[in-house]
Amino acid sequence: MRKPFRFIIKSVKSPVKKLKLLIKDWAGWLGIPKIVIFRGYANEDKAVVMGTVLEDKGLTKPNQKDSIFKNMLGMIKRYASDELPFAEVEVTFQGQKKLVTAGENGIFRTVFDIKPNHERQKWVTVEAKLVNDMGQGEKTITAKGEVLYVDQKAEFAIISDIDDTVLVSYSTSFMKKMRLMLMKNAATRSPFEGVTEFYQALKSGITPGLNPLFFISSSEWNLYDLLEDFADYNNIPKAVFLLRELEVSMFKFWKSGGGSHDHKIRKITKLLEFYNNTKFILIGDSGQQDPELYLQIIKKHPERILYVYIRDLSVRKRKRLQEIKKECEALGVQMLALKTTHDAWLHAVDKKLITAEEYSAAN
Repeated sequence: MRKPFRFIIKSVKSPVKKLKLLIKDWAGWLGIPKIVIFRGYANEDKAVVMGTVLEDKGLTKPNQKDSIFKNMLGMIKRYASDELPFAEVEVTFQGQKKLVTAGENGIFRTVFDIKPNHERQKWVTVEAKLVNDMGQGEKTITAKGEVLYVDQKAEFAIISDIDDTVLVSYSTSFMKKMRLMLMKNAATRSPFEGVTEFYQALKSGITPGLNPLFFISSSEWNLYDLLEDFADYNNIPKAVFLLRELEVSMFKFWKSGGGSHDHKIRKITKLLEFYNNTKFILIGDSGQQDPELYLQIIKKHPERILYVYIRDLSVRKRKRLQEIKKECEALGVQMLALKTTHDAWLHAVDKKLITAEEYSAAN
């Protein structure tokens, strides 16, 4: 017999969140539960699957003609809907089944053994089913997702920040940032010029189809749908997103992407360990802490990092960026401070990371 949700939420530690969920459950206001499987990743031995159980936000696919009001409502919904804590989810991958319990933040994670796959890069299907009774009656809540299989023959892997590296976000300007977050959607937000083609070229490399792309951002998982839609809408190569667990409420969503960025170091380190024979290219910007964080990675793993590309956005931080560049060079890793994506193109062609033909076609 499935355990009613009201008994599950009694284990929630936060008294405010516990009371809120109990009231919503008692009053029948709890939204329809939904499973979202985030894109996972796999090597030749293991597959990492992550997802979340939350109230269905009722969001629709973005459109360039959406009104400002609809865009604002969508952003509020992303932070107002509740993650459903301690939900039990049955995850199925390559014929294997695992029962996983989500954390207090509604996020679940599990690791599967993987069957050998001779395709060098392939998206493999994963499925999930909600086990608990969360007021949906007899209806079964299911979801499908994908896991990126990558073998150790990749030329390199790419790890990139998103805000102000790929997506114009104005993270260092409060008013501009708020205007974009509230008034724009995934179809009307802008990438930096040349980003789509550059990332496509890096992903192809010299031998097409080998190089995986990971986006590691301080944006919260609440924005997962927006970032995924933005990438798809702008033809940015299909990638794995590794975001941050929610640390702000709907009343403080303006803090999104701020605070400590140390989680990036943990996530990058895990990828370095997971793909232990693969070298990496790191891409970020100088608006926040990417240069400092990447330097910490290089100090511990200098032999694993090929190059670092930094979009030079901050005049105030330019002196410090030059100091970090020198520290990286002393460790044998070149960090480039770049004004435009085109400058990164030229370096990548010179270092034979991408072909001259790719550059000519895009430029």
